[in-house]
Amino acid sequence: LEGGLREPTPELLERIAEVLRYRVAFFSQFDDVRGMPERYHRKRQSVTSTALRQIHAELNIRRFHLARLLKAAQIDREVLFPELDVEDYNGSPEEVARAVRSLWQLPSGPVRNMMRSIEAAGGIVVPCDFGVAEVDAIAQRVFDFPPIIYYNPSIPSDRLRFTLAHELGHLIMHRLPHPKMEPEADRFAAEFLMPERDIRPQFGARVTIEIVAAMKPVWKVAVGALIRRARDVGKIDDATYTRLYKELSRRGYLRREPAELDFPPEKPTILPDLIVLHLNDLGYSEEELSTLFGIYRDEFLAKYNPPRARPNLIAL
Repeated sequence: LEGGLREPTPELLERIAEVLRYRVAFFSQFDDVRGMPERYHRKRQSVTSTALRQIHAELNIRRFHLARLLKAAQIDREVLFPELDVEDYNGSPEEVARAVRSLWQLPSGPVRNMMRSIEAAGGIVVPCDFGVAEVDAIAQRVFDFPPIIYYNPSIPSDRLRFTLAHELGHLIMHRLPHPKMEPEADRFAAEFLMPERDIRPQFGARVTIEIVAAMKPVWKVAVGALIRRARDVGKIDDATYTRLYKELSRRGYLRREPAELDFPPEKPTILPDLIVLHLNDLGYSEEELSTLFGIYRDEFLAKYNPPRARPNLIAL
């Protein structure tokens, strides 16, 4: 059973399927099971081993579902996720971020929609309940499969954009884990979302909470991230940075930034389009698509909340 040395009896398999709320056919699928990215284990040591196993299983199941959806769809996008060595860019994650922005042909200034940019470059973004608050997102490269970023849809919109850029940095720069990978991914994300050349003049002569708060709806990152960026690009010194962060704490910004600064959360399009393609163009019912996934309809609806609009994809 667990060690793979003995097959469960049909009766036991039915009982297992009933307890886990999966169809029996789910357990006879032959998809490759992939491990968690090694960098993730280094990054989230606070997550329990039980939670990691559950996340590992959930990511594999989501990828199995994606594989079935992709068999019937034509996605005409070149995959533009090169693997770049930071050392080839003078040890600078910022230079790597600029190279990727150039490759993706992003205009100067703020990234209008981080999620759409990832999808336009050939990636797939998947909302996923990880079951633990400590996990914001996980990126995965799998052979012969588009790059995937799974994300927690409950995190704030500003944090989501930075998280997606951070995970993009891992996909681009980090094949193997190393001690500097987290600060490198943060530096990549900061330059990708807030290019120094474009944002530095926007801070003005004197950086204040009010000025930075007014920049948030434009750059679509947290006020705290903008203050860190002001320090990183040399607009404020460490003492001013510390003073401003204490002021953020005093105003309660570190718990919750003002609601009037919020902006709508970005939403993926490829995964919903794949589901709509099957339901509308290919004639699947929700029950039939659930069966294809090896799950029951209620879980299918909970996981994917299927839309009914026309897809932007072509059936094969």
